[in-house]
Amino acid sequence: MPPFNQAIRIAKEAEENVQRLFAESGFALSKVPRLDRSFYDLYNDDLSVEVKFDMMSNVTTNLAFEYENSKQGKASGVNITKATFWVHIISEGERLYLIINTNKLKDLLVSLSEEGKIKYVKGGDDNAKLALVKKVDIMPYFVILNHLDITERQIWIANNINCPH
Repeated sequence: MPPFNQAIRIAKEAEENVQRLFAESGFALSKVPRLDRSFYDLYNDDLSVEVKFDMMSNVTTNLAFEYENSKQGKASGVNITKATFWVHIISEGERLYLIINTNKLKDLLVSLSEEGKIKYVKGGDDNAKLALVKKVDIMPYFVILNHLDITERQIWIANNINCPH
């Protein structure tokens, strides 16, 4: 894992790329102020986006989803986000910007847990509890945002804004 300052720079760059991909598709987004990011990172009047850069996915066979701050004993990450979309960024030779409607992701994680396809671990400096899901089990449910052309992105985003649980 890169040093903390490098990780922050990489995450900021990834977030800016997500913002650009949405803007190119006609969905301009603003950044949520740094101190106010409990529920999502980018937003406009119609939608919001949670952006996660999974730095370990390139050396594991998993995607990691934070769900609890174990030091504070509080729900976090996927359990508290109010974002319309979850963008999970991984490196697979190139950076892949995986997108899914957050309601669909939450339902999917429940189903995968019931099927025994999630491993629960502590992560970071033991301040987070993570749900690890094998890429093969979860990636088919995501769309690779940066592999869609502008028109395909516009259509996909518009069609997935109001997905119920």
